[in-house]
Amino acid sequence: MRAVSHPPVSPEQRSSTPKLTLSLTGLVEAAGALVCLFTLTGLFGRWSWVLEISSHFRAQYAVLLVGFGLLAVWQRHRLKAAVFLAFGSLNFWLLVPFLFSSPGLMTTSSTPSVRLLVWNVNSANRNFAEFSRLLTEHDPDIVALIEVSPEWKRFLHDTMTTFPHQRVEARNDNFGIAMFSRIPIESMHVRYLGTASLPSISAELVSGDRTISLLATHPLPPAGGSEASYRDEQLQAVAKWAREQSGEIAVTGDLNITPWSPMFAEFLESADLHNSAEGYGVGGTWPAFFPPMLIPIDHFLHTGEVVVTRREVGKAKGSDHLPLLVEFGLK
Repeated sequence: MRAVSHPPVSPEQRSSTPKLTLSLTGLVEAAGALVCLFTLTGLFGRWSWVLEISSHFRAQYAVLLVGFGLLAVWQRHRLKAAVFLAFGSLNFWLLVPFLFSSPGLMTTSSTPSVRLLVWNVNSANRNFAEFSRLLTEHDPDIVALIEVSPEWKRFLHDTMTTFPHQRVEARNDNFGIAMFSRIPIESMHVRYLGTASLPSISAELVSGDRTISLLATHPLPPAGGSEASYRDEQLQAVAKWAREQSGEIAVTGDLNITPWSPMFAEFLESADLHNSAEGYGVGGTWPAFFPPMLIPIDHFLHTGEVVVTRREVGKAKGSDHLPLLVEFGLK
């Protein structure tokens, strides 16, 4: 049998595949090194608002670095695999409180359960029907809305007629706020906490024969050094308000900060609050338009006698935030 001859291979053809392989490998190495760097810089967020931004994406870092590490294992690059998997483990360790239940979550509430819906509706959003759907689906006792515009105020005036306790502070910017309650309220006030002069709403909820001081708030997003300072100042003003209250406390809203920011930890300690997300998953709420990058910036925080029996991130269209649903009571 005559041997089959093949056309000669030019040097350019011989080197094309190795070059492609090297290019993809180099891209993965560069991406992995960058994620490792962001993993570290996020730990020093109190030094700069730029560094703090890198603290917010721990779940994404963990997934990426584990993937890069497994790829390096497959390529038999032991050192790179060890580095990527070590940094991935660091990020995973920061996620552990949210992924696994804590003993406190097993405690049952002795008071009637309160169902709370919190949603940053986005002041530019006009999908009012989606909010009506959420009300019908979840039947909340209390509703806290962020970014309430004059258009939203007009809609809510006709929609929230079954909520006897209401306070709406609409604005033409992104910092209008509103609270509605079906359950008894002793008082409801608009408060301006911090020098940015942005409105928050406080309410004294009656739960059984006890009360809970609830605050809905929305600090500035940390889009620059001054905005980050205003946000941190408002959070500390919220902590001061919490320390001045008697009884149990809950704080909710779009806080424009994630649990992995050093400033968030300082805020929780100063206010003596617990993060209700622990044991319920990471629960990313923003940006709703790009799910792979979702991070948890909408919160429900509470003091020790408040028991969270249900917590989930809902689905909704129109806003860049997803709604947060929480059921809670008192021990």
